[in-house]
Amino acid sequence: MKEKSKVVKEFFEDKKQKFTEHYYFENKKEKLDNNASRNFEEEKNETILIKRNLNAKNHCEIINPFSYEITKPTIICFGGNAVTKTENANGFAKIASNLLGIRQERENLTLTAKDVDILSFSYKANPFGIGYIDDEELSKFSKTLFQPLYQDKNGKILSEQDILKNFNKVNFFCYSFGAKACTDLLRETSNNMIDAGLSFKTIDNAIDQIFAVSYAPIEKCVCPNIGITSLKDNLYQSTIPTNSKSAEQLAYYLRGCPKSKFENDKINEERLKSKAYEHGTTGTVAFKENNLSLCVLTSGMVKDNENASINNYAEHDSKFIKRDENWQYTQNNPEFGEEVSGLTACILAKVVGNSIKNQNEEIFTPKPTTDELLQDAKTLLGETQNVGFLNAITEIQNNPTNFIQ
Repeated sequence: MKEKSKVVKEFFEDKKQKFTEHYYFENKKEKLDNNASRNFEEEKNETILIKRNLNAKNHCEIINPFSYEITKPTIICFGGNAVTKTENANGFAKIASNLLGIRQERENLTLTAKDVDILSFSYKANPFGIGYIDDEELSKFSKTLFQPLYQDKNGKILSEQDILKNFNKVNFFCYSFGAKACTDLLRETSNNMIDAGLSFKTIDNAIDQIFAVSYAPIEKCVCPNIGITSLKDNLYQSTIPTNSKSAEQLAYYLRGCPKSKFENDKINEERLKSKAYEHGTTGTVAFKENNLSLCVLTSGMVKDNENASINNYAEHDSKFIKRDENWQYTQNNPEFGEEVSGLTACILAKVVGNSIKNQNEEIFTPKPTTDELLQDAKTLLGETQNVGFLNAITEIQNNPTNFIQ
């Protein structure tokens, strides 16, 4: 390894467009790469995969991630980088389960535990307690979970029809860092499919049959997806002014959110205000960022109060989309959290429902398009939508130079 006197970031790109980042430090004891030494309890020394099982203790079954096979509609959950224990992974899987309304196997439930498997990753932790999946594990997970979806046990490539039907079983539910973990897994899978000899068209068609639902994502997923973000999310803002106006919050978001192509540009806030103030200063907006990605922004999941610090409402926490076992929103004093959480649940249920339908019928129905889901999102948000936000975003997308200083 090359000697470096300061932090150096190197990008390597091969013909398959693989990207790897390496960080080198002068002091080897301070090395922060994925191979840093760890002295943690056994559970933290490896990434663990759990499955929601209503018959298991705490409804949590630890499974072998290197022998598990996807055989039915599945939600793969990637939580934030604080998920370094199985109980955390199970808790995040429970959020997905409750959003879908899965609790007990009852006749009046649209979805039951028999219809869908819910898996969740508990990450290994680096010396600072931050969770991650290293490259070796990522490669193993990809081959274990996805290779049987496009290749039989003898190495023969399946028909494209079977591949699409198999990939259609897979859905992701992500939070924060989990969106990056999801993207890393899918990139590794795409590269493995190239190595196996599949065409780029078949690979693209297969990935298009996967859907990801993400709350507060730090990175866009590379499959069709919807990302839900609060403008009070402190991850995207260096400071959050007290009583800040929605137009200003939107400017912070567009300037700092990793999903925005304007993240390194300065937004002309006066022009933005003239748009965002047209129809009020609070609300939500659903819009199409590109052919793969839908975005939902809300000015707030819960209401502030005069006696609480703004930091208590820094809405990056996954608790802001939680619903309980009776499908009731769990946060007190909601602003738009009830509608946004409900939208998250309904979009997740719709794509999972498509997976279930395709396993039970001979005629294959592709996953809903982003255009179809955008219309669903707008319908579900109803009167909470802020037309001013939408006008501002649309004009920025169509005429970016008018809003960039």
